[in-house]
Amino acid sequence: MNSMKSSLCRVQTKEFVKCQISDIAFDECVRAGLQSAIPQLAMGIPSLGLLKMDPLRVSKLGIDQGTQSIKLSLNFKDLDIINMRSLIIKKAIYDPVNYTMLIESEAQKPIILQGLYEMNGQILVLPIVGNGRCKISLENFKLVGKLKMTQALKNGSTFLVVQDLSWKFTTSRININFDNLFNGNKVLAKGFIQCKKSDPKFDECLKMGLQSAVPHLAKGVPNLGLLKMDPLRINSLLIDQGTGPVSIKLDFKNLDIYNMKSIIIDKIHYNTETYVLDAQLHPEKSIVLDSDYEISGKVLILPIVGKGKCKIILDVAKLVATVQLKPVIKNGNKHLEVVKIAWKFTPTKLNLKFENLFNGDKALGDNMSVFLNENWREVLNELQPAIEEVFGTAFKEITQNFLNRIPENQVLLD
Repeated sequence: MNSMKSSLCRVQTKEFVKCQISDIAFDECVRAGLQSAIPQLAMGIPSLGLLKMDPLRVSKLGIDQGTQSIKLSLNFKDLDIINMRSLIIKKAIYDPVNYTMLIESEAQKPIILQGLYEMNGQILVLPIVGNGRCKISLENFKLVGKLKMTQALKNGSTFLVVQDLSWKFTTSRININFDNLFNGNKVLAKGFIQCKKSDPKFDECLKMGLQSAVPHLAKGVPNLGLLKMDPLRINSLLIDQGTGPVSIKLDFKNLDIYNMKSIIIDKIHYNTETYVLDAQLHPEKSIVLDSDYEISGKVLILPIVGKGKCKIILDVAKLVATVQLKPVIKNGNKHLEVVKIAWKFTPTKLNLKFENLFNGDKALGDNMSVFLNENWREVLNELQPAIEEVFGTAFKEITQNFLNRIPENQVLLD
């Protein structure tokens, strides 16, 4: 009791609260006292040797993680921790016999860490490196602290000395921004990951790297020559099926393809000697095509003609792609050039809607729509090879625009 009274009385002028250990509401008093002290701790009390707590400046902080899945060396310098003053003390339990204290708190604002960083290592199968400025935001931050103290005499007074202090925190979300990742490599900074060809998990690295790039590809990366992929705009696409039960000429203009960002990469293999990439993927959502169209020809036994707007909804269980590349030298750098992209897809459902069939004849148009959707599998079986070929050609151009700007060694390391 004397130790607690002695230490608290010395700071009474700073409006720190005194609590009586014999008080039945002692823990609540401690909790309220700590809460009332936070504004002053946030500003700092130099006369008591207490530095400003908001922002709290940490000169150096090192994190060395060596587990199997994460091998990371992350060093912070001049790190400022902001919004500590928003902490609410939810519980404080002090044991005056063993000199231990448990503190539970939560922040009303996101806790923000910003400063300089240097990082090197691997997260899962993906290498990561960089140095520069960083900002980390911890939302719904909750903090639990455990203190172990002992008594010490100094100048005739009894003080409490911290022997051990441990903290554990939880957060509902972490937003991380590291400037200058991969030493400023713009490709990798946009979510494209470097993979080592010699890595035993090279294919897994490619799979995860490409998956992490999907959101960036969906939005587009103009400085890398990558147009927005969701929706993906194809100005003109022609399917010319000249023979068989379905013999049509279907011309799309201003074609928008939606839900490409829902693509999940299931498997990938890249042969670094033959430059062949094999990928298996699937979309989590239906692929939707909106376009202007013009059609003429025959579907099974029925003639078809029309011009207007169309909407096609395609459910796909699996997409298989084979990409044949070849190395070329441009401006002294090794690039990859697309020779061919071949697509094969496994459909589970197709819904077709063509407006203004038969030049607006509603009865004929409605009957044809019913016929097409009732016989979608037979129609698609006939058209699928032509569809796969034209989409392969379209994606070849998109892929090549990217590869023209990026040397191979910026993505694939020897």
